[in-house]
Amino acid sequence: MPKKEVYEVIDRNDGGEEVYALLDETIANLIPELAGMRIVLCWRIGWKPNKDGHLTLGKASLVNELDEKLMSHDGKILLNVEAWHKLTEHQRRALMHHKCQHFAQAIDPKTEEQAQDESGRCLWRLKGHDLEEHNETYRLFGPWRANIETFLNEREETQLSLLTTEDADDGRKQRAPGDGRGTGDDTTRGGAAISQPTA
Repeated sequence: MPKKEVYEVIDRNDGGEEVYALLDETIANLIPELAGMRIVLCWRIGWKPNKDGHLTLGKASLVNELDEKLMSHDGKILLNVEAWHKLTEHQRRALMHHKCQHFAQAIDPKTEEQAQDESGRCLWRLKGHDLEEHNETYRLFGPWRANIETFLNEREETQLSLLTTEDADDGRKQRAPGDGRGTGDDTTRGGAAISQPTA
């Protein structure tokens, strides 16, 4: 029998103001198509690294009939409570964006508009990752699929943009804050608190 997940709903108005502000900012500024989605945030308690040493930082899912206390919402995001407080601000923003990217509007093929159920409630769906690969496969075969090549090209453009960020005061070229010394990552791999995390 599967283990029951242990989570605590984060109250937007009682202790959860900061994390919900980050959610709202992410949607408003970066993923406006989710503006109508009712997302609830929850602290996931006691997540441990798996047998490969990967620690889950968060999980996005749609609310279903089994989530009785969450039925007024469309989706939920579980956040690893122990890890969250050890993440940098840069990592928190990245994690929230990553989780929100798993949500998308369900489109009605007949109208090409967002689908609705019989009661007129807007429907949503989950999206997978743009890229999933094993380090060893990439080491041996390189960018063998088109989506890997696309990811690498996007990464190269991002790093070039970071490296050529102009200092607003004196015009000197500098590295953007929190860019993890050119890796696009701060301390999510290693660091004092988290080893090999996954989102």
